[in-house]
Amino acid sequence: FIYITGPLARVVISGCSNCTILIAAASLVTIESCERLKVTVGCRRLHVTNSVDSTLYILTNRHPILLGENHDLVLAPFNALMSECLTLWRRLRIDRSRNRWAEPLWVSRSANSVILSGGGETGVPGQSLMAPNHFFCVTVPSQAPLPSSLVASQANPCPLPPAYASALQHKHKQVLDLRKDIAETQAVAAGANKQALHKAIQGKFKEWLSQYRSRYPEAPAWNGSIEQHA
Repeated sequence: FIYITGPLARVVISGCSNCTILIAAASLVTIESCERLKVTVGCRRLHVTNSVDSTLYILTNRHPILLGENHDLVLAPFNALMSECLTLWRRLRIDRSRNRWAEPLWVSRSANSVILSGGGETGVPGQSLMAPNHFFCVTVPSQAPLPSSLVASQANPCPLPPAYASALQHKHKQVLDLRKDIAETQAVAAGANKQALHKAIQGKFKEWLSQYRSRYPEAPAWNGSIEQHA
């Protein structure tokens, strides 16, 4: 896990595999010869070359440029819950309202020319867009533990497309419903356990009382319950 939370002019990720990387703000980010990455990036320009089996969560103001042989790249909108990004993006003139994450361009070369294809109108080889129901947001670790209330109040600083925002709201509702079900189950279980404990105490008391009366037959009879003498 690599977290770069300060503003940078240029970042190059080269020859990496099995990594999770956050780049909060950079003018230019280049990813080359990588595999099995999960990258969250806020930038003005993004270039990806000869990389495979990776997921990119992107804020970029220009078309992502795909060069060379890329395979099984999944593109999604920026997903980090990091409010500090707003200040960093203003500093680097990154416009969060103009995100072109879903409009990659593929650069290919012929004998005498360079060909650009894609840009949101035609398919680009080696990449696909993440389905909204697979999208999720992540938090950035902090050196000092944050209160749970603060973590829960954090929001994605980058506006999401409606389908992705709706999917997140649905997941949030599922979590709230699950918490409610767990709380209700625990309450029922607590009540059942209390009742079972009470019956066990009554049983032990009656057993003790029987033994006591067998030893002291002259003792007065007990016709009450534990509650009457609690």
